[in-house]
Amino acid sequence: MQHLEALLRQVGLTEKEAIVYISLLSLGETTAQEVAVKARINRPTAYAVMLTLIKKGLAAQVDRERVKLFVAQPPKNLIKLVEAKESDLKVIKDSIDKVLPSLEQMVYAEESPNRPKVRFLEGKDGVLRAVRDMAEKAQGDKVYTFSPRDLVEAIMTKDDVEYVRHHRNVRKYFVHHIYTRKAGPLDEHRLSERMHIADDKTYPIHAEIDAYDNKVAMLSLKDKLMAVVIENKDMAETIKTMHKLAMLGAKSLQKK
Repeated sequence: MQHLEALLRQVGLTEKEAIVYISLLSLGETTAQEVAVKARINRPTAYAVMLTLIKKGLAAQVDRERVKLFVAQPPKNLIKLVEAKESDLKVIKDSIDKVLPSLEQMVYAEESPNRPKVRFLEGKDGVLRAVRDMAEKAQGDKVYTFSPRDLVEAIMTKDDVEYVRHHRNVRKYFVHHIYTRKAGPLDEHRLSERMHIADDKTYPIHAEIDAYDNKVAMLSLKDKLMAVVIENKDMAETIKTMHKLAMLGAKSLQKK
C-alpha cells in the first residue's frame, strides 16, 4: 500500500489524494463517510479531496436516490495526468530556454568589470547558439578559428551553414581558419585565409576554438556536445596570437 501511495505522489497527487483514490478503488460506489472511515480522515476532508480528484479526472460523483455517491475513475487516467504534467513541464522548459541567454549574461554582471564573463552552453543547441553568437556579433575584421571540420559539418544543417554565411557576408568579417578535414581542403573564400592540416594524426584538432572581439568560444564536438564562451580581452588576444604563430608554423611545414 505504501508503495502505491508513493507512486501516486510521484504522479502528482498529494498524500491525502493518494489515500482517498486508493480507498475509492477498493470501495466502488460509496459515500463520503465510508471513504473517510476507510482513509482514516474526517468526512469534510474526504469530501474536499474527492472534489479535487474529480477535477483531475480520477473520480466521479453519482446521484443515487438523492444520495451523493463517489466512484473512482479508471487507473489509466493516471497516464493522462502524467501526460498533462509533461506538457506543462515542456512549456516551462521552452520558456526557460528563451530567457536562458539573458540570465547567463547576468552572471557576475555586478562584479568587477575585469572579471571574465563565462557562459556554459550544453547540447547541440548550446553549440549552435555559440556559433550564432559569433556570426551575429563578430566585429572588426578578424576572427581566428581552429576547427575539426568533419565534426562541425556533422552537426550543422544546411540552414545553420546558410545562417552563418549570411551574417558573415553582411558583417564582412575576415576569418583566419586552421582546420582538419578528411575530404581535403575547402574552397578558397574571399573573406578567409584557410590552412588545411592534412596530417591530422600528428596534429589532431578535436574541438573548435574561435577568438573574436573580446571573446573566446570553445566547442566540444565529439562525445558530449557543449560550448564555453569566455568574454575577456586578454584571453581573446592571447588565443589570436597563438593562432597567428600556428599559422606561421603550418605555412613553414607546407614549404618543406
